[in-house]
Order: sequence, then C-alpha cells, then structure tokens
Amino acid sequence: MRRAPPPAALRERIRAEVERCLRAPERPQPCALPPRFETEVVCKDARHAWRKSFYPGARPVDPNTIGFDTGHCFELLRMLQFITREQRWKEARRDPEALECAPGAA
Repeated sequence: MRRAPPPAALRERIRAEVERCLRAPERPQPCALPPRFETEVVCKDARHAWRKSFYPGARPVDPNTIGFDTGHCFELLRMLQFITREQRWKEARRDPEALECAPGAA
C-alpha cells in the first residue's frame, strides 16, 4: 500500500503551487464562436409557433417550426427566451405544478 507524504511536505507543495499561480495568473481565453448561428425551434403547438414567428428575424419553416439566423449569440439567446417564456407561464396557469421542476423555481 502506498503511503501519503508527510504533512510538512504536502504543505510545502501547496505553498509552492499557490506562489506559482499568483506570480503568473493564467487568463481565461474566450471561446471561439461561429460567425453565424442558424437555429430551428420546433413547437408542440402550431398556434404558438405562428405567434412567435413574428419575432424580428424569425421565419416560419413549417407549421410547427420557427427558423432564426443571426451573427450575434446574445440575439439568439434573446429570441429563445422570447419563444419559450410565455408558453411556460401559460402552462403554469393551467397546471400550477408545471413549474416545480423549472429552472429558478423556488
């Protein structure tokens, strides 16, 4: 069985590593994003897809699918929030337990 190093040796290794990290901190590099984002969102309800396809830049692909192309990741996130937000709350009004497992539910 392999024995653990003595505590003094471990403390010295930890101290040396902390000093090395504080001397030259590595800066996180932003990840490379693609130049364009092409997204299709499939909705369960065709009426919901039709209503949400009026978002600026969105287009109906078929009765249940919304297409969206953009060069900005935050615009994609905004569109996804717009499409999904209202439907969750409508479902919650019909069924109060629907939001129990939703992110951010208290």
